Amino acid sequence: MFSNRDYISTHISYRLNLKGPSFSLNTACSTSLVAIDQACRGLLTGQCSIAIAGGVKVSSEMNLGYVYQEGMILSPDGHCRAFSHGSKGTINGEGAGLVV
Repeated sequence: MFSNRDYISTHISYRLNLKGPSFSLNTACSTSLVAIDQACRGLLTGQCSIAIAGGVKVSSEMNLGYVYQEGMILSPDGHCRAFSHGSKGTINGEGAGLVV
């Protein structure tokens, strides 16, 4: 499988025999949201009849411990409490999500 993020979308399209536009984008934290927005625009304008959009985060770097710095984005206790009043920061993670 391709490991270069610039070619992953076209490689998947080729493997699934999909036709039409296929592209990768990167907008840092909003990449998945922008990808879904682009897919919706393609559907609304008739550029495509079905769309696959989403995002992937995989880190190939080996982290040597958890480094918390006061005033930065990471949680002081290493826990993420999304949508909670007790939230004090985030943690790093990996994952993938797609919508059709």
